[in-house]
Amino acid sequence: MYEERFAKAHGPLRPVVERVSILWAEWLREEVLEPVPHRHVVLTMPRLLRGIFRKRRELRLDLSQCGAEALTPSRPGTQTPSCGSSASGSWRASP
Repeated sequence: MYEERFAKAHGPLRPVVERVSILWAEWLREEVLEPVPHRHVVLTMPRLLRGIFRKRRELRLDLSQCGAEALTPSRPGTQTPSCGSSASGSWRASP
């Protein structure tokens, strides 16, 4: 949807707009932002699943732990619990 609006708005200038965006991002990284050892990550959820997590709030802890597990690089010799194995129960929606 965004791509369609972007293409309509910029048409033949699309490559130019993309190049300007890349140059701006490089300038921002090199001149403005401090180098930090962390990143800000936003995980999204399909709308279809939002109702399940709204009704079963206890699953939110599992969800955040699974997101952290997915983004954490595995280290040799360490074992992390598998996703969804906490005490809150199953991932299936209640009837």
